[in-house]
Amino acid sequence: MQIYPNLPPLTIEEARRCRLKPRQLLNVAALDDRDPQARKTLDHMTNRYSLLPSEESGTGKTSAKLYSLEACVMARVIVEEAGRERTLRTAAIIARAVADLLPEALAFPTLDDFRFAEEPDAPWRILLVDIPFGANPVKTHVVTAAEFTPENILARDWWGMSAVFPHHLLLRTIETFGEVWADEISREAKTRKRAAPLQSDPPPKVCA
Repeated sequence: MQIYPNLPPLTIEEARRCRLKPRQLLNVAALDDRDPQARKTLDHMTNRYSLLPSEESGTGKTSAKLYSLEACVMARVIVEEAGRERTLRTAAIIARAVADLLPEALAFPTLDDFRFAEEPDAPWRILLVDIPFGANPVKTHVVTAAEFTPENILARDWWGMSAVFPHHLLLRTIETFGEVWADEISREAKTRKRAAPLQSDPPPKVCA
């Protein structure tokens, strides 16, 4: 997917590359990096429950973790679903289902193509979440819109499910990631330029 003209195409491999610092993840996930509660929630998601894919930035005990676009998508969904009185573990199952739709979203040629896509039955349009009584995360089941058909509507208690709409979540998260990615590429280019050795002046011409 081409997010912006000045950026390389965003592939699923790049979307899964851990490059973002905690502050950047919070910003891409539409959370306030200045909010102590947001930082505490991120700590719980990462260190206490291991809900987000991440990598260590170094070998020290205090080294910050690095996150991917995929982790940003999951963090955003977890926080939104936790706001609906889901447990973090249950919200993480829903977040994983949304993050699994990233390859389909990134298969669009451009961000605008995805923005204005109109396939109403595409899985990135709607997910249905079946959370049993007691909110047992092990028994939580997520199905796509493709399963919500007249043929099987009587086979399950569809009306007891809640709906999640991944399209807007994916669109806004990818868009914000593009802005952060562009800033990062710009900084890296400036760093390489400063680190490059200065070219010496050519030797003066000697008149014959």
